[in-house]
Amino acid sequence: MRRKGPCAGWVNNITEPFAAADGGRCPAFSGFQVRGAAAAAELGRSATGVTVDRAGVYKLILDALYERDMQYADCFVNNRAAELLECSGESALPVIEGVVREEVVDLCPWEETARWSLFPGLTSVLRAYFWTASRAGQVEQACAFLASLYGGTRLEAIDVLHRLIYSESKVPETMMSTIREVARSGTAREREAAKTFIRRYR
Repeated sequence: MRRKGPCAGWVNNITEPFAAADGGRCPAFSGFQVRGAAAAAELGRSATGVTVDRAGVYKLILDALYERDMQYADCFVNNRAAELLECSGESALPVIEGVVREEVVDLCPWEETARWSLFPGLTSVLRAYFWTASRAGQVEQACAFLASLYGGTRLEAIDVLHRLIYSESKVPETMMSTIREVARSGTAREREAAKTFIRRYR
């Protein structure tokens, strides 16, 4: 059974970069954490340097999206590919955007159970995206990505943001503006999800 609660070490404000004092840890799907150096070694780069090539990131995204590389420990399930994706750097953002828009959005069901059945790792991929955007300070890019989504994918993205941003945090105005627009012009379900988000963080 996948545990979907927020894991320790996630940012509590999407504008704040990943703290260097955190020892280079990468956030994990279900509370697991790996050292940045170890993850970087698996990705074929230095811990401080160059991101992996586009093909490598693309493979990680698909492995994460379809949960092809999972680790199990007691009641926890860890999407290892998503964990590595979170460590692959800012250059992964446009690749993730492309995969989600071209291969997920049009096929993504509204119903949560059907969504997880078709794309079991979508939550993990979106978490990796928003986490990476946060670390890189790319709030506007993240907002543009969210605005470009629709249907079940947009619902999943809003839900991921709920889990990434702690309730006591102040959400950046750019992000709130994007969510307000969804609340005004989205479908009925999108409006409901956006309004719930706004009530929590206003």
